[in-house]
Parts: sequence; structure tokens; C-alpha cells
Amino acid sequence: MNNYLLSITENVRKGINVEGTSVDIKRQWWDLTQNSDEFLKDITSMANTHTGDSIIVIGINSKGILYDAPLPFDEASLQSKHKDKIDPKITIKIYEEIIEGKTISIIEIPHSPNRPHIIKKYKNQDNWIPIRFGSSTTTASRADLDIMYAERKKSSAPNLKVSFHEEAVRWDNFAGYNGMSFAVRLNLDNFEGQSPEFIKKVTIVENSGDHWTSNHFLFELGRMNVDEGLDVPANKILQNVLLYLSDQRPEGLRNRRPMPDLDHDTLSIIFECRSGKVIKLSIKPGWLS
Repeated sequence: MNNYLLSITENVRKGINVEGTSVDIKRQWWDLTQNSDEFLKDITSMANTHTGDSIIVIGINSKGILYDAPLPFDEASLQSKHKDKIDPKITIKIYEEIIEGKTISIIEIPHSPNRPHIIKKYKNQDNWIPIRFGSSTTTASRADLDIMYAERKKSSAPNLKVSFHEEAVRWDNFAGYNGMSFAVRLNLDNFEGQSPEFIKKVTIVENSGDHWTSNHFLFELGRMNVDEGLDVPANKILQNVLLYLSDQRPEGLRNRRPMPDLDHDTLSIIFECRSGKVIKLSIKPGWLS
């Protein structure tokens, strides 16, 4: 986790927006001495997201400056602030990390199969269902609730299959990624699945030599962010989905660089899914350009 926090800090200092559906950064803790409304809103909206696990980092501002932000109470007291106010209850992990000499607080919110979660009382509103999209929180829509209940009531697991739409993997300076990356077109088939599947991470892996691996990915499907996973609905096939994979975050179109020195005979694309399924696609040497 320490390396992940350092990466977040470095990216914020570079002016890269790290906040999104599953990541939130805060300068300081909520004021929990008066009420816990905003604390409840933030953790519940993240538990209700359609993406994977979420995290709130407390002790960093929008310019990447770190501040001491230790737990305001012991963990048991903090857990008590939400356990009887959200239905069904959610599970969160709260702890501290030391980064550059500062005490930073971390709240991890794992993806919940028990969505939707309802805040019993939020300000003057009863039984509110918040959900986070990007860096904003809104009320869950009917479509959101349909997705949540479909997952909760699923009678069988998703059955995602991934295949190449084109037998080509290209390295270039792509405007869609805003930087140098590999690009590949895929078919994502969950037609036989009775529940949605969520692709939470994708990497290109070199299985020999120096074991090069990509660090970042981006699906070009609507307004998506770097390293944001993709939900594949039940009984659906998504065809010709463009995926970018790179060893660096988007660095601008002016910064051209050569393709990494890879062993073309041992490359694979690895898809990690929320269900625990791992899908491996082998890249044939002649496909890489």
C-alpha cells in the first residue's frame, strides 16, 4: 500500500487527476464530533459503485501536499459511526500509513455484493441510496438499482469470454490514450452469463527475459479514466472494444518513445475479474507492430 500511496502523491504533484469512481483524496478528516452525515455519504456511495474496491486517502490536498491526518478516534469508535446507520451494513478497513514523515489515514471499501446500501437518515432525507460516479456523488437511478439487484440475486456466475477482434497489437502515440501505448481491439462476451462481470485490471505480461509488464490500461468506451475497470453486462456481447495498455500514465502526444524491448514470443494479455476469474490471451509474434 505504501508504494501505491507514493504513486498517488507523485501523480497529484504532476497535475494528474487521480480521483475517480474508486479513489478519493481528502485534506483532512470529516468533523465527526457533530454528525457523521458526510462520512456516511462518502463510504456508502463508494460501496454502491459498479466498479471494484475503493479507497479514500486522507491527508493529501489537490496539489499533492501531505498533512498529518491520523485517526481522530480509535478504529472501533470509527467503525461504530456507520455500522447501525447503513442498511445492509458495509465492511470497511481503516488504518494509518506513514508517508514522507506524515501520518496518512486510509479507508478501504471493498466491492459489496449486498448492494444497494441505504443511509437510514442523511440530513433531512430518509433511506437515501447514494452512488459515486467519477469524483461526484448522486442518487442511484433505476438503472443503477437494476444492476445492483441483478448481482445480488444472481443464480449463477458470470461467464465472460475475451477474444481478439483483430489479430494486431500496435504501439504508437494514440490520441485516445494521450500518449504512447499498445492498442488492441477485443470482443467481450458475457452472453451466457446470468450476472455482470467486472474487469478490474488488465496487463500485458512478458513471460520471459526481464518480465516486462504494463502498469496502466484504458478502455475507450465512453468517458472512462485510466486504470478504471469495465463492467460487462449479463447476456451481452461488447464487440470491437478498443483497449490501450502502457507502462506509463498518459504523458502527452509530443513525447514519443520507442516500443519497449520485449520478447515477442512470450507476450500475453491478462484480464483480472471481480469474480476471481483470470483470463489469459496469448499474443502471437506476428501481431505486434
